[in-house]
Amino acid sequence: MRISHSFIFITLAALPLLDAQSKKPQGAAGEWPMYNRDLSGSRFSPLAQINTKNVGKLTQAWTYKLPRHPSSGGITGGYELTPIVVDGVMYLTSVDSVVALEPETGKELWRYRVAAGQVSKRGVAYWPGDQNNAARIIFTAGRKMVGLNAKTGKLDPGFGKEGEVDMVVPYDSAPVVYKNMLLVGANTGEAPATGQPGDTRGYDARTGAKVWDFHSVPQPGEPGHETWEGDGWKDRSGVNNWGFSLTVDTEKRLKFSLVRLSFPEKAVYRYKVEVSEDQQTWKTVADQSQASQPESGRDIAITDGSSGRWVRVSFSDAKAAALAEIRVKGLVID
Repeated sequence: MRISHSFIFITLAALPLLDAQSKKPQGAAGEWPMYNRDLSGSRFSPLAQINTKNVGKLTQAWTYKLPRHPSSGGITGGYELTPIVVDGVMYLTSVDSVVALEPETGKELWRYRVAAGQVSKRGVAYWPGDQNNAARIIFTAGRKMVGLNAKTGKLDPGFGKEGEVDMVVPYDSAPVVYKNMLLVGANTGEAPATGQPGDTRGYDARTGAKVWDFHSVPQPGEPGHETWEGDGWKDRSGVNNWGFSLTVDTEKRLKFSLVRLSFPEKAVYRYKVEVSEDQQTWKTVADQSQASQPESGRDIAITDGSSGRWVRVSFSDAKAAALAEIRVKGLVID
């Protein structure tokens, strides 16, 4: 079987029961405003029109062909994106472009082509703007983060330097938008052990200026630095956010980041980040007395949501707050 080098990215459903209804999704329920749909990373849509009884009646409404990504190794075409839909417009990335489409027809509304390099294969972010700035589409291309006018697709000169920000360390994913902050991870290798830092970073969505760095390898004076032997912390690479996205607990003002281990050392890192009341500064919060790794595989370390202190709990402790629940052979692990 021969696979075409033009990848058919998406097909939209057409159902007879839609004929009597508006083609445009109604309100926020019909939108997908960010990679994970929401800051909690639920990737869940509340829409219920398509269900197990009528899903078999779906028919193709349109297709939009994307060129095969150079990193492709299969029939996916190399893409790992989720198109976002905001205010009745769909936004997605191609190999060298960002495009805006009409969701009902697949009609291209605008296309922005990067002069050099490749656009992230994981899509774009949407910042709604404020009284001084129009809404923007934000995406990454290697070490660059780019801001476009969401309506026109043109570079927004008010973002960074004529629409571009040099992140220095690349990030191949869509930034997470939280209020006026753009949160990005870092794409660094697991080996060799030294190189560019894998820090998570926060940028001002209005200006593009960097606001903070979260050092995933604690620097001198930061909690956890004492766990690194000698100069092992210096120029340490890896230890970066590898989950393609980040999540934010908007009630407790906490950002969560999946962090991979450094190579070749096998260390345990446990971090919590607390946001200031003005939402503009972030700091590491940890209990120094709990900085060592768990003593056995039957212990896990989490943060107490009320006090912000690190605590150690066993699998049998059902009172502790948890980020997730995992069942292994009937055993519930919080």
